[in-house]
Amino acid sequence: MYNPTAFQEDNIDKLVAFMRANSFATLVSSVKGKYKLSQNRSQADRENVSNTLLQSSDPAAHALGVEMKQNLEAD
Repeated sequence: MYNPTAFQEDNIDKLVAFMRANSFATLVSSVKGKYKLSQNRSQADRENVSNTLLQSSDPAAHALGVEMKQNLEAD
């Protein structure tokens, strides 16, 4: 692993100078998502949220309400 000497110094000025002089990137090797639609809430809370979203004029909110309703029916 590449470990520049500036990172081994206790002198913060050298570290800042190194960071300004060099660009760096982070390699992302994996991304994990979690599908969650208020499952940690009570059935009544989930129904309430779903119904409120279904009444929304915002298409994204309405679509989320549909998705939540489908999950409620599957439970």
